[in-house]
This record gives sequence, C-alpha cells and structure tokens, in this order.
Amino acid sequence: RILKMKTKAMENFLSGFTNQMFGTNYTECKDNNQCVTCGKVADKFTDELSRKEFQISAMCQTCQDNVFGD
Repeated sequence: RILKMKTKAMENFLSGFTNQMFGTNYTECKDNNQCVTCGKVADKFTDELSRKEFQISAMCQTCQDNVFGD
C-alpha cells in the first residue's frame, strides 16, 4: 500500500492558509490531533473515510459534518 504524502511546499501553503483563515497551523493541528477549524481534539471519527479526511483537511468529525453534511 502506497501512502502519498504532501510535499513540504504543500504543507507550508496549507499552514499559511489555515493561519490566515482560522488562526491555526495545519501541520501542527494534524500532528497534535487538533481540528484546524474549531481547535478541538480530533480523535473520534464515525468511519475510516472520515479518519482519512482528517489526514487531508485536519478537520474533526463535527466540522467535517458541517462542511460535507452528515
């Protein structure tokens, strides 16, 4: 199984973007299981797809539900 990682440039862009939008650092949030949008702990997900989405967006389950629907 191949896991594709974001490049350092992509991580830097996302960290800058989330800092401007939410006042948080994307990379730090992912590393600390913290939601990039609300700042709460992001360690409980309803399914594997939501867990994978956290690896992409760094959003907790509640914020994912708000953005994508239940």
